[in-house]
Amino acid sequence: MAVAMIHYSNSIADAMSFKLRAVRNLSISLGNGRRSICPSTRQVQLAAVMMLCVYDVPDNAQVFDREEHNWHIHVNGAKEIIRRQRFIDTPDPSSDFLLTWWLYHDVLATFNHPSWRRNESPGSVSPSALQDFSGDKSLIVGSLGCSVEVLEIIDEINNMRLSSPQGCMNTSTSQRCDLATKLYHLRQLLAPIESSDSLRSHRILAIAELYRLATLLYLQRVHPIMEDDDITRPTYVQHALEILARLDVATSPWPVFVIACEVDEQDRVNILYTLDRMDSVRSIGNIKVLRDVIEGIWKQEDLRNIGKAGQRVDWLQFVECDVPVPWFI
Repeated sequence: MAVAMIHYSNSIADAMSFKLRAVRNLSISLGNGRRSICPSTRQVQLAAVMMLCVYDVPDNAQVFDREEHNWHIHVNGAKEIIRRQRFIDTPDPSSDFLLTWWLYHDVLATFNHPSWRRNESPGSVSPSALQDFSGDKSLIVGSLGCSVEVLEIIDEINNMRLSSPQGCMNTSTSQRCDLATKLYHLRQLLAPIESSDSLRSHRILAIAELYRLATLLYLQRVHPIMEDDDITRPTYVQHALEILARLDVATSPWPVFVIACEVDEQDRVNILYTLDRMDSVRSIGNIKVLRDVIEGIWKQEDLRNIGKAGQRVDWLQFVECDVPVPWFI
């Protein structure tokens, strides 16, 4: 109700009232013992925490506690609930949706701030949570925009960013080649329920392909192999731009961001047009933050190219900005 209020009625007071009631009831539920609650109750708790995560992604009016870092409290709370499930409950296919929903937030937050993963305890749930996923990892998950398999690869690349570049170069190069091969041959499939509507199925497949291409570009940026990348990068970018041109609206910010950071100057107008369409449909603050960061990276690239035409900026150094919530959700 709080999310609905803020998005459809713009009633901040009513939204806050519903949020406070949700937090109060969730606290009571979590305080009623750990081992005595049934798996279905734990799933309701996890769903409630994830809705609070959605609430705390910033909107146009910047009212979603951007400065209070509540988003991190909620996503870590979800992580703790999942950790308990792994030790207490038997894996259940009905929990797959909630697991992937949390992983989407966790993986893209780590893309935004990879240093957070370094601070996790050795027994952290993040790297191993997908072991409990019981579904087909090649199927496209609607709430993600891509398959679980692609999400896993994004997370592996996030972890590569934490490795010392001097320490394990041979291992990193081998991992880079393995991931590139996997992505090149990877197929993302429609869930059976999505196959009946031709127009919708084409859009779902297009968004999933954007994720695959963006993940390839991300991998090249994290561990470049210049001779290979100079040949393949323009092909990936051009394919992605063709997909964006065919879509009515790109519903997933993360691949758009990665593609925007890799386009040449003459293609920036196409990205701006894509962002305009996204903002007109979604009309929430993370698209505006996304645009600001993209334009900031373009300015850095323009400054670097003064007298040094063709030199590309390492845009990863600008990803970890001062916005406390992930702006790719």
